[in-house]
Amino acid sequence: MHAAVAHPPLPSAPAGAAGTAGVAGWSSVDVGLVHLADGSPGASVCSGTPVREVTLWAPIAGTAMVTGAGASLPLAAGALVVTDSRGPDAVAPAVLARGADGCTLVVLRVPRGLLAVSDAALRESAGRSRNAGTGVGALLVPLLQTVARERRRSALADRVAQHLADLLAALVHELSQAPHASGDRDLMDGIRWYINQRLDDPALRPETIAAAHFISVRLLHKLFEQEGTTLGRWLLQRRLHECRRELGRVDIRPVKVAAVARRWGFANTAHFSRAFRRAYGISPRDWRDARTG
Repeated sequence: MHAAVAHPPLPSAPAGAAGTAGVAGWSSVDVGLVHLADGSPGASVCSGTPVREVTLWAPIAGTAMVTGAGASLPLAAGALVVTDSRGPDAVAPAVLARGADGCTLVVLRVPRGLLAVSDAALRESAGRSRNAGTGVGALLVPLLQTVARERRRSALADRVAQHLADLLAALVHELSQAPHASGDRDLMDGIRWYINQRLDDPALRPETIAAAHFISVRLLHKLFEQEGTTLGRWLLQRRLHECRRELGRVDIRPVKVAAVARRWGFANTAHFSRAFRRAYGISPRDWRDARTG
């Protein structure tokens, strides 16, 4: 078992037994402390290896955004999330540090074949954030920090790896049994964050958003319906809001309506103008002139 203080990019877990593609032994269990500077990304956790991995991410300082493989969550120190490298579309998880001081995470990666949990439990638990100070997390996260810092090796390593895999399995089971409301809220926070970073992309589609969060398009639409809206309506409102804000700024020279519309993801200026008037009762040009004239 490798246990080391690492810096991004996070190294891939070692391959399994020699000559057996896709098979991993206890030596493939990986523990590390990873520090990311503000805005710097962590690498995929499954680059180049055929082994399916289940990963625990737990910030111990700062805040990170975990995206893909079941999660797109703002994750602060004291929380944790589990991801699966082989969810729908096999989108590998990645991590982005948020905040001027960056983020330090303890990361545990275990090959799926070593984890004694059902696929159903894994599907239920992946992408659900949890307070790391409660339940199994309260035992596992401090232990991971100790293992990473002491760099355990040799004969003891396999036994430690087995214990860590057992604890991760217990955590997966615990997460899969937890009520869904909190997990849905966290997932929606991540989805909204993801969309807000891509409002300028006219090609943004439900399929793209769903794949990035390892959920079905049907579930994506259901999550918005639970909040009394639709994905399309919410996305349109966000884009219109940003256009209205920019067109109404008094601290800059008047801007072209078409340029603002394109900047916020509207491919058709006429469609934008109609939507703007329906939403605010005034044309975008009249709004701009009234505010900046």
